[in-house]
Amino acid sequence: MKQKRSVKKLRTHAGNFLFLFPAMLLYCFVVIVPFIQGIPYSFTNRASVVSQSYDFVGLRNYMELITNKYFQQAFFHTVQFTVIYVIGANVLGLALALMLSRSSRFNNLARTIMFIPFTVALTSGAIVWSYVFTDVYSPLFQKMSPLGLSSQVVPAMAIIAIWRDMGYCMLIYLAGLQSISGEYYEAAKVDGATWWQRTRLITFPLILPAIVSNVTLLIAWGLKCFDYPMAVARNMEAATDCIARRSRFLVTTVPDFWSTSRECSRSVRSILMRSTPRRANRAWRRSMCPSARRAERSWAA
Repeated sequence: MKQKRSVKKLRTHAGNFLFLFPAMLLYCFVVIVPFIQGIPYSFTNRASVVSQSYDFVGLRNYMELITNKYFQQAFFHTVQFTVIYVIGANVLGLALALMLSRSSRFNNLARTIMFIPFTVALTSGAIVWSYVFTDVYSPLFQKMSPLGLSSQVVPAMAIIAIWRDMGYCMLIYLAGLQSISGEYYEAAKVDGATWWQRTRLITFPLILPAIVSNVTLLIAWGLKCFDYPMAVARNMEAATDCIARRSRFLVTTVPDFWSTSRECSRSVRSILMRSTPRRANRAWRRSMCPSARRAERSWAA
């Protein structure tokens, strides 16, 4: 009997392995083998895989990479983006999960709305937010778009990533919260525990696997992020010139508009002070502001 069970298990595992074998073979050919081949190549000055002449240079390639200022800037900005992104998405996702943990019609609708941004493509979300920063945020607050400032572009891209992925974090945390038995909270209430004590001593320890999963995935997504910089880079020049164009508009157009409005208001005030319609008409024509005269001539023509 035991021998039959072992044979059955062996057949099951063999079938599973056969299903996985094509994917494992492709993964080894595309990822594992090039990675292993690249280790000895990194200690030489070999220009390509097919080149025959090369010399052993030791750690010189690694030293040049570490001391390169462009690599240092890219590494620092990547780490800065990842830290802001991971903390922001997890904190907001956990807060939303705690607020929407109870099942109701409103909570179900709110969960769906919060999860919708995660279904948007990375490039599409970045392009939409680049227009929000340039055409909404900048005119509303009279400040330059964060995408046009080198000191603010990384936090701005992190905001875009947080907006997109906090719904995913919320969903994972909701699954962890729903797996916690309500008896723990009832016993804690009987013992007089406050909401923060129940959350800190019951909720956080029991959803630790969900926290680890979210943090691990978001670190990987943040470190390999490319779509956000690619999408917002082409809008940085427009964001930089946005305030300049608006300033030129305010300097050239607004004074002319207000001077014309003052002239027209004087004309209207003088008309109202006349007694008869005929005199009012003549007074209107005499006191008409230059812009109004031009408009009347063009209308008559």
